[in-house]
Amino acid sequence: MDYKEFFERQKYECRLPRWDELPDIELYMDQVITLMGKYLAWLSPQNEPILTSSMINNYVKIGIIPPPVKKKYSRAQLFRLIIICVMKRVLPINDIAALIETLLETRTEEEVLDIFTSCYEEECFNTISLLEKSLENSAGEESKAALSLSVIQAAAIAGGNILFSEYALSELQKSAEAPEKQAEKPPRKSKAEVRE
Repeated sequence: MDYKEFFERQKYECRLPRWDELPDIELYMDQVITLMGKYLAWLSPQNEPILTSSMINNYVKIGIIPPPVKKKYSRAQLFRLIIICVMKRVLPINDIAALIETLLETRTEEEVLDIFTSCYEEECFNTISLLEKSLENSAGEESKAALSLSVIQAAAIAGGNILFSEYALSELQKSAEAPEKQAEKPPRKSKAEVRE
């Protein structure tokens, strides 16, 4: 296998649409599924569907994406679906939804999507470049062994990133719960009240 060609292709394919690239017309579900398949086909090397109608219905049912209006989906749903489809390999759906909502407290939908796509592409590019360099450095080894080492390296990177994400999510949840706990505590008694 020509790894150079593979890595160059991956660098080109690991691209996500920006807000301005999303259709500005509303789409029916089958159109959404087709569009997501085009945007995200590279996420499924086994050619399994990235998104199905039952997935979309479940996301709407549990409130992760807004319901369609007259059976049509807008950019408001599309941007969430893109983020969910990409991140669901790494984080639970409810955590993804909470992150999106937290970001939407201070940013627009457009900003959230564009920040996410830029970050994701940059990290994909960095990882692919690192693995490409790793394979070049092990050029004397048998190609299966060299490729196996690059898989281990990629898995280690992914594992570290997942660990950090879980830790950061835990901290976010703690900070969200802290104001609620303070509101639940009864007011402190003054020293005079304690003596009475």
